[in-house]
Amino acid sequence: MGVVTRSGRLTSCVIAAFAIAAIGGWWADVEAQTQSAAVDCSAFRQAERAPRNLTQRNAALGRPAGLNTALSIVERFNPINGDVSQLRAALADCQAARSNRSVYNVESYLCVAEATFKLAQSPGQPAEASLRDAYCNFDFAAALADRHGASARTLRATAHEGRGNTLIALHNLSPGTSTANAYRDDAVQAYSAAISAEANAERYRARAVGLLEQGHIAQARNDIAAAWNGRGDGSLTTGPDLALTLVRIGRAPNVPGGAELFGWAAEAAPNSVSANAALGIAYFNAGDFDRARAALEAANRPTAVDDSQQGSTNYLAEARYHLALLEIENARRLGRPANWNAVFSYADGATGRAGSSAFEHRRLRCIAYIRRGWAANDQPQADYCASLGGSPEAELLRGMYYLRLAQYLNPRTVATTPARQRYIEAITQATTAFNRGNDAALRSPNPDATATWRPEYADTFNVRHVLEYGRSVIAADCPLPVDMRIPRGIDRAIEQAGYAFYENFDLFKCDARYL
Repeated sequence: MGVVTRSGRLTSCVIAAFAIAAIGGWWADVEAQTQSAAVDCSAFRQAERAPRNLTQRNAALGRPAGLNTALSIVERFNPINGDVSQLRAALADCQAARSNRSVYNVESYLCVAEATFKLAQSPGQPAEASLRDAYCNFDFAAALADRHGASARTLRATAHEGRGNTLIALHNLSPGTSTANAYRDDAVQAYSAAISAEANAERYRARAVGLLEQGHIAQARNDIAAAWNGRGDGSLTTGPDLALTLVRIGRAPNVPGGAELFGWAAEAAPNSVSANAALGIAYFNAGDFDRARAALEAANRPTAVDDSQQGSTNYLAEARYHLALLEIENARRLGRPANWNAVFSYADGATGRAGSSAFEHRRLRCIAYIRRGWAANDQPQADYCASLGGSPEAELLRGMYYLRLAQYLNPRTVATTPARQRYIEAITQATTAFNRGNDAALRSPNPDATATWRPEYADTFNVRHVLEYGRSVIAADCPLPVDMRIPRGIDRAIEQAGYAFYENFDLFKCDARYL
């Protein structure tokens, strides 16, 4: 065994000092290369440093043994209906591959990042914490890949794209807040880094969305054109994703060539429910009703691919709702009464078969039923306005529904008939709804709040006033009066506004024979 001299010990200390300094310099480089203003990964990076043999500076490429199976499970996993236990097992394998060695392997961090990202998207999982963990793994993988230059450009691009996707998912947890805006801005930078490393159509599409939200319309237009031109590279998640982004950018104010983007959207996913619905709604809002009808009907075809749920939007319900609106608008333009049977059918399709719970969809179904009038084969208990809630507007609609029902029951012919009893029940229900709505309005912070029901009713109206007038209709015109609690001498302005409102819906008399 040799003797270690003092000079030898000094030499060893100097070498160690230089090694530590070099390692510290590498970590400083890593910190500088990938930073997010919105997500702090300093604690993650410190934890990653602590258990390692830091004399080994190399960031390794290639997959460690045993990682292929885990990566395959992660890549195939569907967060909507996948088996979370399988994903957790794969994540454990990814974590083992990441930890059980003395080198920093890029693909191990990517494996953990992808698995954690998909876990965050699975129902019932802790989204925000998992997304932050996923981001820090993507971020670390990007820094490791940067050490290898061109030889790791694909991994580097994947890691930066993962950073962007994770930041957008964090943004979507609280849209509209300053924190969400910071996530979005960092995501745009992450997608830019991914494009610089290795451009593809999906990365251009994703950055276009962020640029659009930032208000950079021209740049978003350039990116979505690049995505369209590169769509054959196989990187795009789905055709509808491209189509929906094309529609979003195409309908932005002052966007150059918006009509061309709409044309591309129609081509990108010609059989998609969501793409055709979004395109039809955009045409509808632009006043191009012929193209709107063609796209909306394409979305409503039984053979259309049902990808109707995109984020928080139920596109099938929106397509049917806008087909109902289109019938009303076309009738108005042509100066003819709307086909309220058709309106009711579309609105019923939106709320029934498509399962929408949106208030405006259920409101239109209720109003279409009221405007259509009572039919001989209708059942009195078929209350199409029953599920609207207890707001003043909802109670107004319920009262209107029962007034319409009363009009068609005609109790005057025979003293005691089932129709007469149903009439009494309808008037009682209408009275209850108007009273309840009026009480709710008076208890609200703004008792004289106004509402807009377009195109069902052309003007803005004071909800409490028309509730008040609804009670006066029953008190003045309907037989078998009940206690309406109507104040004496109804205000003239309320009377005029209320008469116009109820006349629009043919509800200013209790008997349909006298309308």
